[in-house]
Amino acid sequence: MLEEKKVQFLILAVIFAVFIFTRFAFLDRFPAGMHVDEYGAAYDSRCLANYGVDRYLTRMPAYLKNYGGGQSALYAYSASLIVTLFGFSVRGFRAVAGIYALIAFVCLYLLGRQVFEEKKYALIPVFLMTVMPVFFMSERWGLDCNLFLSMSIISMFFLSKAGYTKKTIWYVLSGISLGVTFYTYAISYLVLPVFLILSMIYLISIKNIKLSNLFGMGISLTLTGLPIFLEQLVNSGIIDEFSTSITDFKRMDGFRGGEFSLNNIAPNMHLLWEILSYDKLNYNANALFGTLYYISIPFMILGIGVCLKKTFELLKNRKFGMEPVFLIFFFSSLFIGLITEELNINRVNEIYLVLLFFTAYGIVFLWERMEFSPAVIVPLYLAFFLCFGIFYFKGGFNESISPANTWGLFQKRDMGEAVEYLKVRFNDEKKVWIIANDGVEWRIIIAAITGTSPYEFAAEGYAENNYEIGVPDELDISGNCAYVIGKDLHHVTDYLQSVGFTVDDVNYGKYSVVYKE
Repeated sequence: MLEEKKVQFLILAVIFAVFIFTRFAFLDRFPAGMHVDEYGAAYDSRCLANYGVDRYLTRMPAYLKNYGGGQSALYAYSASLIVTLFGFSVRGFRAVAGIYALIAFVCLYLLGRQVFEEKKYALIPVFLMTVMPVFFMSERWGLDCNLFLSMSIISMFFLSKAGYTKKTIWYVLSGISLGVTFYTYAISYLVLPVFLILSMIYLISIKNIKLSNLFGMGISLTLTGLPIFLEQLVNSGIIDEFSTSITDFKRMDGFRGGEFSLNNIAPNMHLLWEILSYDKLNYNANALFGTLYYISIPFMILGIGVCLKKTFELLKNRKFGMEPVFLIFFFSSLFIGLITEELNINRVNEIYLVLLFFTAYGIVFLWERMEFSPAVIVPLYLAFFLCFGIFYFKGGFNESISPANTWGLFQKRDMGEAVEYLKVRFNDEKKVWIIANDGVEWRIIIAAITGTSPYEFAAEGYAENNYEIGVPDELDISGNCAYVIGKDLHHVTDYLQSVGFTVDDVNYGKYSVVYKE
């Protein structure tokens, strides 16, 4: 028995080491560039860390305005702690996603030890989390919505502890974690209430929850989620904008409540396959590998059957188990996904928690009946994982998310790298002009990289220290200015070269860096 525990611990350590490497290695290079929403959250994180306001000068908002449509705040606030402690970097900003995933990894393992009778089976969920593409890819992006999946795993662990122990402290902790989850993604405003109502009905019906449990969970959930609830009341027009001593509650330019409608169900039905395969946003999944690898589908179907069978048994015997809770979460996520406009992978990212467990249940079912099955299944997953890792880290993934392939939602970091280069080379001693006409969010890129004051950013005719955007009335050819010029404006570059300027030989994508020593 002791030897078996040592083997299990060694396997867990290896899985954990692979997990750490795949979530934190080369974050500044893979994914290449930064998503436009990453830039938004990155700049807001710098503003919150240094000034206590977002880039629109809203004090400690519960929900960020971003580009007008809003952005959940947990990621930016978490990143602001990294900025405060270590300064700003792309690697540090993206590491926030990995840190939450790391906590989720631990919670997933502990959850597996509660769910499966034999503790060795708890290795299966964390193994799947480590190798499955949807977890791998989403946990390396600095996108707010992806924290919904990690926080769902964390919350599910606390809820399972509450259900199995019936102790109020675990209900309080589950209320806090679920309250925090509201700050990960707007979809959670509907998914979590539906899930909680149905879950409480289940727990009450089997007499597995006491009034003190409900009270403790309700109070902690209410207090944690109150700011975002008030923000939604403001945006719904139910109450007016208002401020407290530390925060402002302001209305968004475009409130996104209209994204949810029962009329969306029919158009979304044909998109359900995307949850298991890929969608039009190439940074969510790749068609070759799918979200969970296509080999998971039969295990998943088998696991759903196992969960349904166990659920009927638990309901019949009026006992608590996580199988009904998983099914409730699955149907809550699926239903809200179906009523959401333009269903895609990131809009139902929390559903992968239960799809992972369905897959694990299917594998355990086979393992218990065919002892040789792990010798077949594990190498199969490792083979796919190796191929996916090569695809990801050898450039295939970066190529697939190039601006030409991602529906305009992804911005390469060419502009940012050019600005960074000039900042370091000339130590802010030269004014930098950005001259381009490609519609990129130049202002936010420069602000995020240079740490512009939000008060300067919000000012009319914004210019951050030595950085100017647009075409100057007259080009300064004295050498006091450096230029980042769109390559489609090559006549400007040619003119500057003719008067003694140098075009840097580093490739900055669709931009040229031009300066005089």
